[in-house]
Amino acid sequence: MTVIMILCITVNAQKQSNRTLVAYFSATGTTEKAAKQIAEVTGGALYEIQPAKKYTSADLDWHDKSSRSSVEMADASSRPALRSQPQNLAAYDTIYIGFPIWWNLAPRIINSFIEKGDFTGKLVIANEPGKDFLLHEAINLVKNEYDYILIDCPPSLGMMTVNSLVAAKEVIIVMMPEFLSAQGVSQLTKTIDIVQRRINHGLKISGVILNMYNGRRKLHKEASEEVAKMFKDRLYKTYIRNSVTIAESPGFGQDIFAYKSDSTGAKDFSDLINEIVKQENSNE
Repeated sequence: MTVIMILCITVNAQKQSNRTLVAYFSATGTTEKAAKQIAEVTGGALYEIQPAKKYTSADLDWHDKSSRSSVEMADASSRPALRSQPQNLAAYDTIYIGFPIWWNLAPRIINSFIEKGDFTGKLVIANEPGKDFLLHEAINLVKNEYDYILIDCPPSLGMMTVNSLVAAKEVIIVMMPEFLSAQGVSQLTKTIDIVQRRINHGLKISGVILNMYNGRRKLHKEASEEVAKMFKDRLYKTYIRNSVTIAESPGFGQDIFAYKSDSTGAKDFSDLINEIVKQENSNE
C-alpha cells in the first residue's frame, strides 16, 4: 500500500516580522546543534542559556551522586545561577526553550531561566531532543491503514509545521495571489529545502494552489504570473476563485458541496481534486 502524506500550508497575505527566539542550554553540544537547526528553519534569534559557572565533565558524571549535576537534580528547589538573562524577551512572541534531559527532567538551570523571565502572553515551546519527530512517529503507527494522509497546517513556521515537514512526503502550498503572500512562500521554500537537506530527504513540493483568486483584479493577474514563473508546472491550473458561497458554507456547518453543489466554488474544488488525483496517478 502506498501512503502519500501531503502537507497543506496556507500562506497569509499579511507580512509579519519574525519575533521568534530559540533559547537553549547545552552542556555537551548536542542540544546546541538542534537549536541552531530550529533557528535556521524558523528564522529565529539564538540565545544560549549559560550557567554562571560552566559545567565540567566531572560535574556531569551522573554515576557520582555527589557530582554537581546529581546534587542539583536531587534538589527540586535548586536554581543554578545564570551568567546573564536576556533583556529583550518583550521583543518576541514565540520562544523555544531547548535542553537535554537529566534524570528524566529538564536541568534545574531551565527553571532559573524561566523564573527570571517574563513570558506573559508568549507562546513557549519546550524543545526536548527528538521533538521534531513526534508527528512522524505517530503517523508511522497508522500509515498502513490509509492511502492518503493530509496534514492541514497553520500559516506559520512553528514547531507544528516543522513536525509536519518531517512527517510528510509531499507538500501542497496554498496561497493568495498577492505579493506579500509570495514573499511568505519564498521563506517557506527555504525552510522546506533545509528540512529536505538535513532530515527528510524525500520531501518535495508537489504543487501550488492559488486561493481566493479574482481574475478582474490586475494585482491577482500579475501575482499569478509571478507564481507561475517561480513554480512553473507545479502551479495547478485550477484556481480557487473568490466566492461568497465558500465563505458562507462554514457558517452553516457544511462543506461547499453540501451547501451549494452548483456554485463556482464547488466547481473549482471539484476541478482541483480531479487535477490532483490525475497528478498522483501519473506519479505511481
